[in-house]
Amino acid sequence: HKLDYLMRFENLTNDFADVLAAIKVDAVRPLPVFNKTGEKRKAFYEYYSTSEAKIRAIEVLGPYMQKWSYGFPEEWKDELKQASPKQGAYDFVNLFRKLYWKKLR
Repeated sequence: HKLDYLMRFENLTNDFADVLAAIKVDAVRPLPVFNKTGEKRKAFYEYYSTSEAKIRAIEVLGPYMQKWSYGFPEEWKDELKQASPKQGAYDFVNLFRKLYWKKLR
């Protein structure tokens, strides 16, 4: 929330070009790609094979997904109705994270 722009990894090349354009800098060359992962066989959410695993992922990752404007797959609609993200736990942990970064480090 204190950033001027958020570049998403899955759209890094275009987002980087947008940032350069916003600060009025001409690109010298395309953004290089190193150590590229081969074609993935499955999307990340396909590894969550049980309803229980999906519900747990929604509870734990939900606050992070919401903060950074990501969504869960449409295929998880039944689990989304059953689960509730643990926003309170997220806020509690972040209280200590903020304290550490602002006062202790």
